[in-house]
Formats: sequence, structure tokens, C-alpha cells
Amino acid sequence: CITHNLSCTFESRAHPRYAWMPFLRESPRERLRKVTAGSSPSPSSSTKSSSKSRRAVRRVPLRLLYVGKPADASFEHVCDTWAAKVRRYCPFEEVRVKPGGASSAKNASADAQRVEEAGRALKAVGRDSYLFVLDERGKSVSSEHLAKLYAEACDKTSDGVVFAIGGPYGWHDDVRSRAQQTISLSPLVLNHQVARIVTLEALYRNWTILNGEPYHH
Repeated sequence: CITHNLSCTFESRAHPRYAWMPFLRESPRERLRKVTAGSSPSPSSSTKSSSKSRRAVRRVPLRLLYVGKPADASFEHVCDTWAAKVRRYCPFEEVRVKPGGASSAKNASADAQRVEEAGRALKAVGRDSYLFVLDERGKSVSSEHLAKLYAEACDKTSDGVVFAIGGPYGWHDDVRSRAQQTISLSPLVLNHQVARIVTLEALYRNWTILNGEPYHH
């Protein structure tokens, strides 16, 4: 009968001849529990993996200093869009330094212009800020490396961090010697407006990397 066959089946699971087949001695509920436990990661492991992708950063003031003339409204709108993204993470402002040579002769030498720009820039930077100078002769870094350098800079200063873009003739030695870091945005020579956009995006990317956000991949 059917009842007899079922009882024989359940009794046979306990028979010594099936001792080598442990799954026969387990109930369906036990087998389901083991399969489910093996296929889903534990909450603690997922928490650990996400925490490793984040890095605590002090939110000190951040400034982007650049040498240049006032730009047109459409370009400034693009810059303002990126600046707003950076402000989600820390106090941020852009500081424009008037190009050198404006108050002197029109044929002023490149070195004279750099000297004039250096004086204005150093005054704006201040004494205690951590300064990144952007210069084509600086060291090339990856996005991850730049984010790491920026985070370390935030740990070393309370006055703030400054990224500085020079004019058409670059920075005077007085500015380069003041800098804690000299970084190259590209081996190419970039127009100062292009360099400004690239730097704004890089500053935003710094924060997304440090926060483990999916923008950088």
C-alpha cells in the first residue's frame, strides 16, 4: 500500500546501509537552510567590503586659484556647475588672480609677468594653506593617487587646501618653491580655461573616490 511504502522509505533512511549518505538523514527543511546559507553572503562581509572603499577626510576649505581674465557667461556657467558639485562635500571657492603685465608696459617680459602674478597668488594663498601647484613640469599622477594626496593634505592643514593654475607663461619659481605638491594635469600644454575645467572635474572626482561613490570606475 502507499502508506506502507512511505513508512518503509522513512525507515530505510535510518538503516545502517544508508549511513554513508548523510543527506538522506536530513529533513528537506535542513537541506534548504544549508543551501540558502551557502548562496547568500553574510551582512558583515558586505559591510566590510563597502567600508574599505571609503576614506575619512577632513572637510577643510578648498580653493581653486587661477590666473586669467574674466570669462564669458557660458564658460562661467560650466565652471559654476562643477563648483556646485564640489560644494556638496566641502567649503569651496574659486579665486581669480589678475594676469601680470596689465599695469606695466605692454611688451613686459614673460618673467616680469610671472613675478607680478606670483606676488598676487602668494598673497591670496596665505601662509598656512596646503598648496598644489598645477604645472606641466610637475609629476603625473593617477586619479586615485591625486585623491590620496588630497586626503593627506586635508589631514595636514586646518587653513585649507589650494590648487593653483598659472597664466600663459606658467608659475614663477617663488610659487613652485612654496608648493607642497607640484602636479601635471597633462603632458600637453593646456589653455588656462581648459585647465580650469579639468581641475574642477578632478576635485569633484577626488571626493567621489574617497567616498567610494560609483562616479569613478
